[in-house]
Amino acid sequence: MKNKIIIAMFGILFLASFASAGLLVDENSFIINKTVNEDYSLVFELQNTEDFSFFNISFEDNDFIEMDEIDELPANSNISVSATITTNLDVDENIKIKGYYLSDLGESSDTYNINIDYNNGIDNCDLQLIQGDTIVWHNLASTAIDLMYADGELMTTIDGGSNSSRYFNTPITFNYYASYFGLAFTDICTVNVLGSSGYINNPNFDAAINLKVSQEYEPTTISATFLETNYTMDFFKSQDGLLSIKNTGDKIAKNIMLSGDWFSFSDNNFDIDPGYSKTISYVISPTKAFTTNDTDKTYYINVSISGNFEEVSQQFSIFIKYADIDNNSYSAGTDIISILSKYCEEHPEADFCNSAKKIVYVNKTDDNLFNVTFQQDQIKRLFASWFGFMDSMSADINFLKDRIDTIENKTSNVSTSQSLLIEKYNEAISKEDKDVEVITVIILFAIAIAVAVILVWLIIYFWKKRQKVEADSY
Repeated sequence: MKNKIIIAMFGILFLASFASAGLLVDENSFIINKTVNEDYSLVFELQNTEDFSFFNISFEDNDFIEMDEIDELPANSNISVSATITTNLDVDENIKIKGYYLSDLGESSDTYNINIDYNNGIDNCDLQLIQGDTIVWHNLASTAIDLMYADGELMTTIDGGSNSSRYFNTPITFNYYASYFGLAFTDICTVNVLGSSGYINNPNFDAAINLKVSQEYEPTTISATFLETNYTMDFFKSQDGLLSIKNTGDKIAKNIMLSGDWFSFSDNNFDIDPGYSKTISYVISPTKAFTTNDTDKTYYINVSISGNFEEVSQQFSIFIKYADIDNNSYSAGTDIISILSKYCEEHPEADFCNSAKKIVYVNKTDDNLFNVTFQQDQIKRLFASWFGFMDSMSADINFLKDRIDTIENKTSNVSTSQSLLIEKYNEAISKEDKDVEVITVIILFAIAIAVAVILVWLIIYFWKKRQKVEADSY
């Protein structure tokens, strides 16, 4: 019994000294370009930095890379490992290399207390135990919390101010966190329970490689047909078009990407089998013509097609017709000017749209006949002023509504004050000192009325002042 305790203590001290020891891959980061459907061979050196042997060494379960199991790697020795990358997916993963060593620690039957609260989380986050140990989790919060496995499965629920314990009679490693109403409020913690004897895997001794794999596809060839590459457009309009892509090679064309300024495509990032074609529609929406100076110009825009083939590029010539964009802030379809411009484009014969013509407004008042002549840009400004006036009127109406609501609220408050004053007056009558209180009530009543009158006067004054400023601006 005494020898067993000594062995156990030695084993615990031995485990505590494992910081950066165990299995090791010196150059453990690999960036690989791999061809789809072809395996890739990876060779690296694996080192045992300990004074004891590791057995049954292999990758942890994964779908990306595999190796032949190493039966034994003696103490302080190296071995060249040949691994095979089999996946056809892009990979960015850290993958462990696990080994086992022979040990006889004996059960320690220790109890580990872990406190959990909202402020500090889990106070002893990563624990290494031996088979036979127990953990007691103490919920210091006043409400119930859930302990969740890292994959989202519920481990246990602990009521506020309560405890939960778990005895570990078999080796196990798991990650967990604490949550409240489904929201994690701690980091992910690890519990690693080692076996008391036999072949033991200690995660602290595991090696790891960082594997970054980019998949490449066997090259093929394509041809692209563009039905039209020269366009003449109004600056605020869009233009549709078609192009056709054919896979002229004997390998699949993968992840075909189309790109180009001003262009949006009906489909992108697609595949085409050998001998097949695909028709793509596109929309050209000019995004550089924002001012008058940007119009009456030709723009050259490149459209590129890329994938596992030599990139195809096609230049488009796009002429933007002249447009007089008011104050460099024209926005198609959003104001009266754009409506008038569009109307004139569709009805150029209209007198209104002929800039060389004048629009004559005829008015007859009693026996006086007079004509007023406007240029087209004056009509535009007239419309703009009219809509601005209507917007101002709408703002004034809203202003008056707000002020009327305020007056009503103030009137209501005055009525309430009057009721309270009358009540106060009636109470004062029944008291010996009623004369003084009556005078006080009357004074307070007069003050309340005066305040209400002043508020109404101020509102009317500022409203008239605002109307005068706006009238002067016109």
